[in-house]
Amino acid sequence: MRWLLPFCFCLGLLGAGAHATPAVPGLPVASQGKSAPAGPYWHELTPPQRQILEPVASGWNGFSAHKKQRLLNVAKRYQEMTPAEQAKIRERLPQWMELPQTSRDEARNNMKKLLQLPPDERKRTEEKLRAKLAPPAAVAPAPIQPPAPAAPSVTPATSPLAPAPALGAPPPVEPAKPVQ
Repeated sequence: MRWLLPFCFCLGLLGAGAHATPAVPGLPVASQGKSAPAGPYWHELTPPQRQILEPVASGWNGFSAHKKQRLLNVAKRYQEMTPAEQAKIRERLPQWMELPQTSRDEARNNMKKLLQLPPDERKRTEEKLRAKLAPPAAVAPAPIQPPAPAAPSVTPATSPLAPAPALGAPPPVEPAKPVQ
């Protein structure tokens, strides 16, 4: 029975280790089954980072650490981009984030393959892709011609003295003939 007390003490230590507080104060402890969002929270970003990443603000705190790091890398390079590249980022970032993860992974793999091609082959491939993805060439619209005036319809009058019906007016109603 003397060994029972130390044995229970050891079991207590092992069980307590699973629910221990984090080694670094301020970091959340991951609950069993779910991992806590990692990386900086939205309120911890600098104002320039928040401005650049504004399209993804609503989902930021739920992103994985890997996704946050990718977006922070984009924000870091943003100031060195040309204005055209910056406009492209602002335009496409919301669309990119709406794509399913499988589509984004496929796009990244295709880009890696493209960058590994020799320069001349890469240029040809890029031109083919641009031609394929470009909107169809705008065809000059044919000049709009007004419709030819319709010939006025001539309705035989019952009497030579009857007035001609006005254009656009309903035709005159004739009285019904008695049925025999």
